[in-house]
Amino acid sequence: IHLLKIGFKEGLLPPTAPSEKLKVKLEIDVDPPNGAEFEVKYHLRPIPYYVRLLKPSYLFAGKVHALLCRKWNSKRVKGRDLYDYLWFVAREIPLNLSYLNQLMIQSGHLPEAAMLDHRQILKLLQAKFNIIDYNQARKETSPFIKEAQKLDLWSEDFFSAITKEKLISV
Repeated sequence: IHLLKIGFKEGLLPPTAPSEKLKVKLEIDVDPPNGAEFEVKYHLRPIPYYVRLLKPSYLFAGKVHALLCRKWNSKRVKGRDLYDYLWFVAREIPLNLSYLNQLMIQSGHLPEAAMLDHRQILKLLQAKFNIIDYNQARKETSPFIKEAQKLDLWSEDFFSAITKEKLISV
């Protein structure tokens, strides 16, 4: 009924022994907040199929929610959250504020009647960027990046400037 094929392009990862295990984690939100919009993508291989996906601006809202609300100690952040945040910003994908608000309400990080605007999100992100341990985030992310020196720019100044200049919200 279901087909999942996992492969890696040559040179993407170091060679692995046949006995090594590959772990894949799939997360499916079975209780998403209201208001999400989806798009359908069609593919032909390995057989014709379609998949229903959350639109990119909603995915970005989920990533910003994780960046702001993930339960770590105050300085720790998942390096992957920062990497993914930059991925969305670099592609000029707008942040869906309405959906971010719904996610924050659902997770208890925002009162039911409250609605954050673009300016307030910038302030929340700035506050987060002020306390992140960037050395820890770089260390956590570097094993997954081909050219780890690209992470050398990661700092409060870098994330603050990129966010002020490039973050688009709808």
